[in-house]
Amino acid sequence: MTSDKNKMGECAQTGASSIPADFRDKLASFESWSVSDVPTGMVGRAGTSADYVTGGWRSERPIWDEAKCRHCMLCWVNCPDSSILLEDGKMVGINYDHCKGCGLCFVECRFDALAMVPEHGDHPEPEESAEAEPEITEGA
Repeated sequence: MTSDKNKMGECAQTGASSIPADFRDKLASFESWSVSDVPTGMVGRAGTSADYVTGGWRSERPIWDEAKCRHCMLCWVNCPDSSILLEDGKMVGINYDHCKGCGLCFVECRFDALAMVPEHGDHPEPEESAEAEPEITEGA
């Protein structure tokens, strides 16, 4: 396996963004690897995260209520995945392809314009900013 580890290092040094084919084939038997067989130190080419859809494993996601948003950009500054979409200095949405559901945008929002909802299932619409109609009860 030592030569395979060297190939992984070469991949990182040259900036290649894929695992060598001969090593990829050996990954199929990883359950039987010993600790010394596990490759270490691979660093891929920098700046490639925009090339990959990475938001598929989140369990929650933020929803944005435009009516409550004051465009202070605290969500944008704190988002580790650059998932807050901007246009002309204002938030216009969330890039769910890259959002991992960490909730930092939700935590930092001072105006309750973001809420976290389960990734799967029914997603409530943002609450209306206008006053709700009064409830009608029987016998009133």
